[in-house]
Amino acid sequence: MPRKVNLSPNGIYALAKNISKVTTTGAEAEIQYSMQLENKQQIWTMVGFTWLESKSSSATPSFYISSHAKFLNTFSVVYTYGRLSTQLTGLYKTRSSQTSSVNIAKVTSDYFVLNAKLEALIVKKLLSAFVEADNVFDKSYADLLGSEMPGRWLMGGIKISLSK
Repeated sequence: MPRKVNLSPNGIYALAKNISKVTTTGAEAEIQYSMQLENKQQIWTMVGFTWLESKSSSATPSFYISSHAKFLNTFSVVYTYGRLSTQLTGLYKTRSSQTSSVNIAKVTSDYFVLNAKLEALIVKKLLSAFVEADNVFDKSYADLLGSEMPGRWLMGGIKISLSK
């Protein structure tokens, strides 16, 4: 490391370097289903799967190559009744776990996050209001070592659609 002035002598550091070749193989699939029910009701579902395996020309694997998820499963369910809709989305991810000697967010070998949304259409195809809860179960997780993702959080707003 060329500049060591502001580094802790006991610290462990990762250096960026160029990788000449990375080969990623895998498979991705997504299935969607929609059904019109009685009395202005509709249900739409989606489930997706991704499997990845990456290999590098470097003898020491890159931090990002060794950190990416090996398996992802996503799903979404939307139920609409008249002007109201509710949506659940989820993400399940498996990857190599990572730990550190210092007290920072660990990368667990897997995690599941669920999000929920309720939306009311105010003006057909133009204006709606929504409330959304992300990370409903307040799961503590990190996508990269030391970078903790947000816990449960709520948001709301108004959505204006400018296209027909």
